[in-house]
Amino acid sequence: MTLKKYLVLFFILAAEICFSKTILISAPEELSSKSLSKGDSVLFKRGERYFTHINLFEDVHDDLYFGAYGDSLLSKPVLDGSIYHFEFDADTWTDFEMIKGVKFYKKDIKGLIQPENIYSDRESLTLAREPDEDETIVTGQRNSFTGFFRIDSVDSKESRKIFYDLKNTADWSGAEVVTRTQQWSYEIRRIKSSTGGTFELEEPTREPPQKNWGYFIRGHYSALDSMGEWFYDEAKGILYFAPLKDLCVIYISGNADENNSGFDLRKKNRIRIENIIFENYKHGILLESAKVITVAGCRFKNCVYGVINKKTYLENITVENCVFKNMKSDGIRLIANNSIINRNVIDSVGLSMESESREMINLNGIEVYGTGSIISGNIVRNTGYCGIRIYNCPGAEVTDNLIENTGLVMSDCGGIYTWHAMEGNKLIKRNTIKNVLGNMSGTDQAPDNSFGIYLDELSLHFRVDSNYVTGAGNGIYVQNSRSDTIMFNHTEKNRKGEFHINHGGNILNGGKLNPDNDPEFDPDRLDSIPKKYVWDRKEGLLYYMDKQNGVIYVKPGNNIVSANKFIPDTVKNSYSIQFRTWQNIDESIISRLTGNDDFFNDNIPAGMVKKTGLYIQGSNVKDWNQNGKIFDVVKYNLRPENFKFLRQFLTWTGRGDKPVIEK
Repeated sequence: MTLKKYLVLFFILAAEICFSKTILISAPEELSSKSLSKGDSVLFKRGERYFTHINLFEDVHDDLYFGAYGDSLLSKPVLDGSIYHFEFDADTWTDFEMIKGVKFYKKDIKGLIQPENIYSDRESLTLAREPDEDETIVTGQRNSFTGFFRIDSVDSKESRKIFYDLKNTADWSGAEVVTRTQQWSYEIRRIKSSTGGTFELEEPTREPPQKNWGYFIRGHYSALDSMGEWFYDEAKGILYFAPLKDLCVIYISGNADENNSGFDLRKKNRIRIENIIFENYKHGILLESAKVITVAGCRFKNCVYGVINKKTYLENITVENCVFKNMKSDGIRLIANNSIINRNVIDSVGLSMESESREMINLNGIEVYGTGSIISGNIVRNTGYCGIRIYNCPGAEVTDNLIENTGLVMSDCGGIYTWHAMEGNKLIKRNTIKNVLGNMSGTDQAPDNSFGIYLDELSLHFRVDSNYVTGAGNGIYVQNSRSDTIMFNHTEKNRKGEFHINHGGNILNGGKLNPDNDPEFDPDRLDSIPKKYVWDRKEGLLYYMDKQNGVIYVKPGNNIVSANKFIPDTVKNSYSIQFRTWQNIDESIISRLTGNDDFFNDNIPAGMVKKTGLYIQGSNVKDWNQNGKIFDVVKYNLRPENFKFLRQFLTWTGRGDKPVIEK
């Protein structure tokens, strides 16, 4: 079979038409013959599959509706983005090759453009990988290395392009290497050359690969060795595949950015898309510079992204009552003001490190940037990184969502995660969060770096109210922030602790502003602020030139932590409540960070305070003007006898002082 040209729907306005019309599409060949006018409706027939890409650009009218017609007992119409598909029957297929004991079927397909994913009916196959996901080559590591080789060292001069694994001496030139460069991200690069255990990449990674961390190889003929794998030999035009079914349809999807979306909406306004299934696309729906777009009652399956934009800000985008299943990268990702994401089901998103990751951290159920977003009533399950992730989000409301089984691939994650959200008030309320894993496989880092609700760096002015969190590393974690209100939450059975404030974050040490590395540094005590530095006294932020990217000091405190129900776990956790600071530790440290003079009796249920463990860590100063030299200047002055009402109390400061433990 020659490569079948897939149909592309370009709507071209031929003449101004005064009256709107309804266009019924019953077969794919009808699509190219239709033109649209303002107010038109285009309906796809239920039970039909359309191999098409619908591109709505500037020369097409706004105010359009896309939906379904026909027998309501039939399934919704399917828009299919496969760049190639064919029927497979193992009983009659004669062209195959035995590779390492596995029968790989072969099909001649010339000219496939960037094949990315292959599906056997609805089941995803794996691009040829070594080692396999269930294969353990490296043992004796802190975390599981199943599915990984190990990096012995990184080149000192070309740290982002060259690394070494002296045990892996095969020639993998032309393949791709996939490796974590941080706990929370991974990178995919093509291998320029691989000889004698030296790996040189065609392009540098954003961050250097890390010594003793894992990597795997994919997309090379020599990696074919398991059922469920595939590989496309571009030079020969041969597809090798070993499906797990003897009778199925094989769908091949592509990774090209252009002309690879169910709907591609550019500079369009007032478009509604309803009751349509999107399968086998890179982008189910791609939006750029669009306004007032509604996606309702749709289903997205076997795509890289569900609904997404990558470059421009959008306005008034609504995604509601949709289902997203088996998205390779993200379910919903919007850079948008006044977006509404309501009552969607998002399941199985980003469950492998095998989708593009350039310029973005992916594998999230929902990710939103922008002002005034409402994310409510969604069910988010089984995601590789975060369940819901929000950035730069004044006025955001994240309410009444159920989030389960997140952090299945990456770590340093949250069921609900925020970062750099300084402006405006934000609400996280009545969410249920269960089982945030934080997967550290293939690294030598400590496990359980995962959080139910994670207010990461510079997440100011949040109200975290009436949420339930269980099964995370830490229940609620506040990282280098201030001015947050945390009330009426219930956390229990989290693996490391129930509540943690980490204020061991940014402080400018050495140099003009803090030459003595004073842990009590406060810009209010300075005689003057140097040029280009700005001290925002109201917000408690000191920054250099740019508030969004240049914050160098966050004044601790101005939080309210009250009326929560933090349930201590005396079996798994020594310390249910934890504080970390670069300030000197004294009797007032807890009330200063929480705004609560009776923190324990107010937040721990009656009768359980005596079962609670408290850990206060003082992080000593690193002076970056002296290449990160550590100064033991943080001191503690606490009387352990004042904490006799707790089960266990520990303070620890830096590297110089010994811990004090009271039981």
